Amino acid sequence: FVILSVATLGAGMLILYFVPDKAKPSAVANFGEQLSEVGKIYKNSFFWSLVPLMFTCGSANMAIQGLWAASWLSDVADLERAVVANHLLVMAVAMLLGALLQGVITSALQRIGFSLINICALACVANMLVLLSISFRVLNAHYVLWAAHGFFGVQTILVFATLAHHFPETLIGRVNSAANVLVFGMAFVYQFGIGAIIELWPADAEGVYPERAYFTAFLVVVGTQALALVWNILSVQKSNPHRTT
Repeated sequence: FVILSVATLGAGMLILYFVPDKAKPSAVANFGEQLSEVGKIYKNSFFWSLVPLMFTCGSANMAIQGLWAASWLSDVADLERAVVANHLLVMAVAMLLGALLQGVITSALQRIGFSLINICALACVANMLVLLSISFRVLNAHYVLWAAHGFFGVQTILVFATLAHHFPETLIGRVNSAANVLVFGMAFVYQFGIGAIIELWPADAEGVYPERAYFTAFLVVVGTQALALVWNILSVQKSNPHRTT
């Protein structure tokens, strides 16, 4: 954490001294005007056509990776504590690789005709398929499945880039903040909700919950992601998508 703090401070100083400033706007909105703009963002149909993809997929992955993956690996896969920790490390590395390669993947898909909106939807589909594979235990290769969970879980942050193509440049910071409020708020909802579903089944004497408890909870998560995907498909046609392609 000390190393990370020093690196963050160093990056901030480099940005401060070496990144050129853009021309400042002639007038700065007051607090009331800023709140009004945030309200308009939350009323925007294009915003709501995309952000649910991120706060169902990205938020759920945050909740699972941050808390419930370890429990699943321990209770369902019956892995030892050290092996569970190794799986979490692999997930974290895969998530990092997913973030690093996101631009390359997006550019490749755009070259063959996919729009940013299409790619966001594909990221949601990938999240659903991975979580279903884990739930149904399609493979016994837990490292592969949970690495895929980490890799694809970060892909829906592409929604930020898609929103940036739609809204005016002066609003991008507030648009991102408005989306982030929903993402982190829903991460808490998923973290709590998954636990509430799992606890509908009694734990055994050692505090282990049955596999069907996790199976049900994860299927509910996939169900919310499917709803977001259907909503995106139906609603994006009614918005103004031409600026995002």
